[in-house]
Amino acid sequence: MNSTRFRDLNLGRYSGGILLVVILLAVCLRLLGLSQQPLWYDEAVTFTRASMDLSEAWRVTVETDSHPPFYYAIVRGFLVFGDTEVALRLFSVLSGILIVVLAFDFGRILSGTTAGLTAALLVAVSPLLIYYSQEARMYSLLAFGATLASWAAVRLVSGWSAWEQMNDRPPRRDIWLSFLYVTGALGALLAHNSGPVFLFAINLAMLWPILSCAKWRWQCAAHWSILQILTLAVWFLWLPHLLHQASSGIPDWIQVGPSTLIQVLNDFWLFGVWKPRTLLLPVLVGIFVWGVFLLRKQPWWAAFLVTLILTPIIVLYVLSTWKPILVTRSVLYAAVPFLVLTAIVAVRIRPRILGFGLIAGILFLNVWSLHNYYSFYEKERWDLVANHIADSWRDGDSVAVLPGYLSKALDYYWKRTGRSDELGRLSIVNGELSTDAKELAQEFVADGRRLWLVQSRQQPHGRDSLAAKKIGDWGNLSNYWQFRGNGYELNCNTTCIELFLFD
Repeated sequence: MNSTRFRDLNLGRYSGGILLVVILLAVCLRLLGLSQQPLWYDEAVTFTRASMDLSEAWRVTVETDSHPPFYYAIVRGFLVFGDTEVALRLFSVLSGILIVVLAFDFGRILSGTTAGLTAALLVAVSPLLIYYSQEARMYSLLAFGATLASWAAVRLVSGWSAWEQMNDRPPRRDIWLSFLYVTGALGALLAHNSGPVFLFAINLAMLWPILSCAKWRWQCAAHWSILQILTLAVWFLWLPHLLHQASSGIPDWIQVGPSTLIQVLNDFWLFGVWKPRTLLLPVLVGIFVWGVFLLRKQPWWAAFLVTLILTPIIVLYVLSTWKPILVTRSVLYAAVPFLVLTAIVAVRIRPRILGFGLIAGILFLNVWSLHNYYSFYEKERWDLVANHIADSWRDGDSVAVLPGYLSKALDYYWKRTGRSDELGRLSIVNGELSTDAKELAQEFVADGRRLWLVQSRQQPHGRDSLAAKKIGDWGNLSNYWQFRGNGYELNCNTTCIELFLFD
């Protein structure tokens, strides 16, 4: 299992300084604009769950969410810094920075210091990884846990190789690497319910280096099996709750088709860039083909990386025939080995100018994407909606939020308006005003009180909205506003918030 490396650039005494610069770049890009974007609905859910008692958060999450509650428990600890957007997103930022460090050593072990530094740079400036490092959701934890486990697995394989050469007992560091692997794997499993797909992928990927062991194959397999047993023993405690959550309705916003596979792979290196995707498809294919060719003298590493990248996407695609679940963020962790493979191709390809061209092209596209992200992207503007209502609020006013669960985002910013009024709210059932709410709405209008209707949709319905028409039968629609966000991930408008005022 000796690794055969191409001649590396002479960066020995500079590598530490270069890595430090790359890490500082990653820190700056993940902190830039962190407080400027308002929370969107999913992040408001994070705040609501993290603010609850642990027992209450567990119960509510199991019953109404599609994710494990452990991420919310971690974010709860960060609320000691306040309930600001920065405090809520800080854990995701830290996770994203640590992924950069792990990517460096990942690439260094497989193909030398230059490949490690290149991999760290690609991860540091990745728009996809930056985007989720700035979101108060569990996807950055999912990526960090999976990357930590993958890195520990690579380190373990390197230790097994040295063990075979010395014909001696495994070094003591295996204990710590084993601990880090289990910690990372559990982090991925308990961050997101797609975590088991990662565990399947890493075990499939580890078949190749284990089979390449000559003398100690069974000892290596036994060591690895023990780690899986320890990991699964803890995760099985969550399994009944996962099955309960999986039995809920099928999401209607996820569309999965044959093109989804290519779309997800393109997101790994062209996130936020759309027009060149079709033209650059041969480059995407070339990275895989040329990467396998360049690693032909290390076939176990080639198989390891390709398996780790493609298996989660293929498995979730197959599962999506039952329940649509394949979206890029669910396999976010696969972007890291893809960028490591890209770095290896860039460093090993000859003539070297091709490698420089590949990295320069990717960096150019990333800078373009990040410019659009920092300059134009806006999430759901619940802050503007809350301020607008507060500025015109009168005693006796009430608010109906459609769909009702979006009230969490409005509540978060309403408390920041400085008003002591509690938002009176009408109940929403299955997207419609409930019977009691209809009667209450009629009563409001009859008494001369005002009713605010807040709707959030992918596309605005305007004054033709069914709920607006229904309330308009009882009272006068005196005003209407739209609060749009500028899309980034899907290259389209994000959810548009519509605000109606009836009197």
